[in-house]
Amino acid sequence: MAIEDTVVLAEKVAAAGNDFNRAFLAYQRDRMNRSARMVLSSRFFGEYIHADRGARELRNELARRRDPANPWEADWLYRGIEPDGRL
Repeated sequence: MAIEDTVVLAEKVAAAGNDFNRAFLAYQRDRMNRSARMVLSSRFFGEYIHADRGARELRNELARRRDPANPWEADWLYRGIEPDGRL
């Protein structure tokens, strides 16, 4: 995500010229949802991985049924972003 952040911030600065305030506000607008999703996903997977008792049994059963060829849980992260091409 740090590399993505760098690309997006560079694009926003290039588009805003010397108006860094405008560039950072545009960066914040563009990155807020993806960053929040990363934080929430990390919390979820932390709970998922460290499950105990009945939750562990449910987790293990769901994992057995999961299709490893379809990594929907993290696919959104590894698809990355599409730079807007202004750099």
